[in-house]
Amino acid sequence: MKKYWITGLSALALLLSACTKESADADDALVSDIANHSAKQTVEPSDLPVAIQANLEMYNFDNYVEEAYHAPGSGYEIIMGDEELIYYAQDGRRLEHRGRRFLLDEHGPCRDRGKIIPGDKLPPVILDYIAENYPNHQVRIGKARLDHIAVLLTPRKVLIFDKDGNFVEEAPGFLFCPLLCKPVPVAELPQEIVDYILADEPDADIKRACIRRMDFTTVGVLTPDGPKVYVFGKDNQFLFSRP
Repeated sequence: MKKYWITGLSALALLLSACTKESADADDALVSDIANHSAKQTVEPSDLPVAIQANLEMYNFDNYVEEAYHAPGSGYEIIMGDEELIYYAQDGRRLEHRGRRFLLDEHGPCRDRGKIIPGDKLPPVILDYIAENYPNHQVRIGKARLDHIAVLLTPRKVLIFDKDGNFVEEAPGFLFCPLLCKPVPVAELPQEIVDYILADEPDADIKRACIRRMDFTTVGVLTPDGPKVYVFGKDNQFLFSRP
């Protein structure tokens, strides 16, 4: 009897493995179709399906959407600020694929996609700090990346802790490594960029700035409504902002 039981378990494991591979193959094929679609249309991030927006808010909360495209009949391609490529099926399901995950290479300029940490699995020292200093907020999720742990709270705030659980800062919408975005002291930002931001958000606290490829200047601010990102092109022309 034991022999048959072990044989049955082995057969079940093989079946599950085959199903997983089949699902992965299907996702890879759909990602390829979306990426190479000849009729992709630009989509404003705020116009993405609600399910996709919610997924990005949960699992990519330490970043922002740079560009979004819809491949009619296939799905969606999302390019994040750190150049990560994310794909969704037409029904909003996030696709797990084995291909290129960043614009220029598989691993990305920061060489770290991050590891999600369920809110109740965060280090006690972090949970204690939040309970004491943000008593009106709820912990949603965390992410370990590079040399820090980012934590998403509701109402929306993103807190940054070091690897030992020490509070570092309230994040202003993005966290980039120097290889992707060369840091610029806030005091050295062109006045026209500062003027634009303060005209748009009079109560903005400009916290972080850096210059990316193609001379894009990315600026992170804190507002009464939460973090916000501004992106400017050459000649300091405003390109877009993301809440």
